[in-house]
Amino acid sequence: MANRVDYAVSVTPIRTIDGVPGKYASQDVIEGDIKKTLGGNASITTGATDITVVGYQAGTVAYGNAPASGGTKLALGAALAMDMVFIKNTGKKYSSATELGADTDNDLVVYKEISDTNFEEICRIPPGAAICLPKTPALASNCTWAVVSSGSDAIAVEYALID
Repeated sequence: MANRVDYAVSVTPIRTIDGVPGKYASQDVIEGDIKKTLGGNASITTGATDITVVGYQAGTVAYGNAPASGGTKLALGAALAMDMVFIKNTGKKYSSATELGADTDNDLVVYKEISDTNFEEICRIPPGAAICLPKTPALASNCTWAVVSSGSDAIAVEYALID
């Protein structure tokens, strides 16, 4: 049996219809152009005999410290191609690699490093949300995925780079 990573995503675009006082309450409905939930799932076979993971060890998370906006970005790993990149904004301030701090409402800004001083913003992850990127290509030499907080709070980042 081959080693693999199973994953699934689901997206439902919602529109809120304003209520009319004395007639009906506001209502959330599925957006009319798409008219459904979008989603997909797959299994990715890993190329390695043993799965290598950065961000976890023996079932224990090692939270990353995404610094406050303007700080040095937290590099999440090497420039190697990955079978899966998983990044989550815990919605908590960074306390330590094993403990979460107080709540924060800062977004987690995800970057792809182009060179030592050049970063391309990929997306912003709100508190409690996560992204997964399957089959990411190798980045340029000495480049990596990197994250930083969108505000003044350092964020505890849960991540797993799986190869």
